[in-house]
Amino acid sequence: MNCVYKKNVVHEIALDAQPKSRRRQVSEERILEAATRMVLEQGYDALNMKDVADAADYTPGALYRYFASKSALLVAVLTRLLTQLADELSALEDAPGERSALSRVVALMLAYRRFAAQQSHAFGLFSSMLADPRVLLPEEQDRAVIVMTMHRTLMPLARQLEQAVAHGELSKGPTETRALMLFTSLHGALQLGKQERLALLPVPTDTLVRALLQTLLTGLGASPDAVSLALDEGQALLTLHPQVVS
Repeated sequence: MNCVYKKNVVHEIALDAQPKSRRRQVSEERILEAATRMVLEQGYDALNMKDVADAADYTPGALYRYFASKSALLVAVLTRLLTQLADELSALEDAPGERSALSRVVALMLAYRRFAAQQSHAFGLFSSMLADPRVLLPEEQDRAVIVMTMHRTLMPLARQLEQAVAHGELSKGPTETRALMLFTSLHGALQLGKQERLALLPVPTDTLVRALLQTLLTGLGASPDAVSLALDEGQALLTLHPQVVS
């Protein structure tokens, strides 16, 4: 084997002992793990194929056998992050305990607030994707993959909104529209978090988020008392539930 590949000898021998499909899966996961870690720790701007190859212990040429371009790798990273967030929201939705659907709606929203605070680089990547996906992903098929993944990520919120309507906690209305309205409104409020760190935001982000949820949920037909209770119960449920994305 050429000396250029010596650092990968043990790694390649271990992979060669596995079936071809399994070897490819292991290799893709190793590369994706390195790329995701790079995005979470340094931000999307730091992502480049050479550094990912080095971090995953591959040559750049080998990397391109698994991900044909930086866009392809970015799609995989975004899909992974969104899937992890979706898993967290689904687990939170199904967390045991007698909680109202409205409380679980609040918990799901607050989980995204926690995600934005604890995974700022991932949140920044999501923000860039939502602002103009064509900048990050020029190919329409790549954007379509992420849109579908984001749709799946919002399903727990949509389901709990439907449950809140069924239990008389909210008035009837279009579930998908409501889920998108709640998510995009919260996302916009969370983007102001940078202003808080610069002491330019007149109110703390948590205060803004609470006021936003009070206003939106009341506007969707919940009573003010029910919303106040849901905010407290939703926060308590979130506190009991560990974060999945890390």
